[in-house]
Amino acid sequence: MRMADAGPISLRAMRRRHFKTRTGCLQCKERKIKCDEDKPSCYNCRRHRVSCSFLKYIPLPTRPRTCQPTSIQHTRLPDPTNTPASPVKILSSLPLQFSAVDLELLHFYTTETSLSILGNHMTGTPIWRTTIVTLSFKHPFLLHQLFSLAALHLVNLHASNPVLQEKYTRIAEIYHMKSLLAFRPELQNLSKENSDACCACSALLGFHAWTKPGAKGANLFFVSKSIDGNTLEERVPWYKLQRGGNEVLWSAFQWVDKGYFAEVIRPWRTVAVPLMIHGPVAKSSLFSPIPEDPHLDAIAESWTVPPCNSQLRYNDILALNETLHTLRYVFALTSRPNLEICPGIVTLSWTTLIPKRFCEMVEERIPQALLLVAVYCVLLKRIEQFWWIMGKAEDLLNAVKVTLGGTVWKAAMAWCIGEVEGGMMEALSR
Repeated sequence: MRMADAGPISLRAMRRRHFKTRTGCLQCKERKIKCDEDKPSCYNCRRHRVSCSFLKYIPLPTRPRTCQPTSIQHTRLPDPTNTPASPVKILSSLPLQFSAVDLELLHFYTTETSLSILGNHMTGTPIWRTTIVTLSFKHPFLLHQLFSLAALHLVNLHASNPVLQEKYTRIAEIYHMKSLLAFRPELQNLSKENSDACCACSALLGFHAWTKPGAKGANLFFVSKSIDGNTLEERVPWYKLQRGGNEVLWSAFQWVDKGYFAEVIRPWRTVAVPLMIHGPVAKSSLFSPIPEDPHLDAIAESWTVPPCNSQLRYNDILALNETLHTLRYVFALTSRPNLEICPGIVTLSWTTLIPKRFCEMVEERIPQALLLVAVYCVLLKRIEQFWWIMGKAEDLLNAVKVTLGGTVWKAAMAWCIGEVEGGMMEALSR
């Protein structure tokens, strides 16, 4: 008995001491075995002939045992004038404060979301996959917003799996709220140090609204109310989020124009000059003729020809004219070949170009302003190849139709209805 009792004790005593590691691959963690952290694939994964997926996309080097981790707030970023360091190199110098979910979302964002939603084909720059990720390691509020957007993308990909949809929806909301709580004080203390991160986060907030599960196109201008438990929550129309992001950009322009975010602004420099012109301007001074001109001119008659304009003030007519010019401009840009900026981004930017008075007129449900919102639905319909845009044009147009009512305004919207819902004659007969 003594020999038997001593056996296990002796074996335990003979075991070699080993240090715990938190940097092993996910496969070893799932098996609850020690990972030797060999790159590009650890010994255990090679022996079992499985893909060492964690190290595949985040090759973290083994840190010396005696080194103390540095704080995430003290991570130094490269000079914007030099070639930016890759997120992998920056991440390798950070303390391991990432959970398995964090790593999953970071991987999915860098390999999928940053390409499909914010890729070069959309924004004209690849920095959303590289520099912005690197920047987010210094600003957790930005990192959390990246995680939230990646989770929303996963919700869409798992449309046939309600369990996973619910899981990633909950994760997206958690990271979104974390981001907002940390982002608000940063906005109140906007500076050179946080300006790039604040501008990037503001842009992502706009994308969050469009990609959120159950998002309706009507939410762009029409305030919706949702019941959460026993409370009635009033949501903010999306256009305010997008215009707010634009205000952050202009507030920090003196810094971001020389920082990382300058790469996002760069593609707009060749097309943004006319956008600085306010008030009624002859359309020939801004654009070449476009195919949509006859339809836009017909809609303009709703405020230029009596008696339709009898209830409008002079400032209202100015706002309608200026808004019509922005629509012409967006139509012209989206049809221009070899443009660095994707038609999708140009279309979404429209809400940042329209005058403030027009936004007020939409909230006041002034018919002529709603007609121009219907015109915008045509632009949205033309970019519905993006999963987060699909169905939004129809929903927004339906909200306009319900709000306007009557056959008079429906006839004025005939072209818009035909473009969005298909068939001019069919639209007129409805």
